[in-house]
Amino acid sequence: MKVNIFYEGKNYILHSFVWNRVEQNISESFSIVVPPILRSNTKYDFEIITYRLLTSSQKEDLLKDVEDRVRFFLMNNIYFDGKNVVVNKPKDVYNKLNQIISESFEHFESKNFIPMQAPSSLVLEELKKQSDFRFDRFFKRTTRIERDDIANELISDKVEHLVALISSELTPFINS
Repeated sequence: MKVNIFYEGKNYILHSFVWNRVEQNISESFSIVVPPILRSNTKYDFEIITYRLLTSSQKEDLLKDVEDRVRFFLMNNIYFDGKNVVVNKPKDVYNKLNQIISESFEHFESKNFIPMQAPSSLVLEELKKQSDFRFDRFFKRTTRIERDDIANELISDKVEHLVALISSELTPFINS
């Protein structure tokens, strides 16, 4: 359970207080202690948020859904231009990945307050590295159809590598 305190009519949080139920506690009551920080003659708005634990299958489904969204996005932003496999503006792709992941976990919080650390700068470096890599040696002495097949396989491998990397970064957050 979480209580956010705002000035009346404002949308930024002044104070936030959390209560976590221990797994052995099966009572239906709770208490959140708010220290004497509120001033008299001031109006406040309170937001009370309740959470429930995800089951193992819900966690697996959540991770799979996020992986599918990331995979779809990456497949649309990594392409073969006829000569090289190109990442469409690595920094923009990274920022959009960050947005996709943030939106996917907007209504989730870690019980242990572990912050979500995905996508990390390692993902950005992998995207940039992809842009700098030259594929000429893969495409020598191949027909156009073979070249397209090789490029599609390289794109698929790269996307799967990035999805696995992002998934490994999300796992600690999801497990908590």
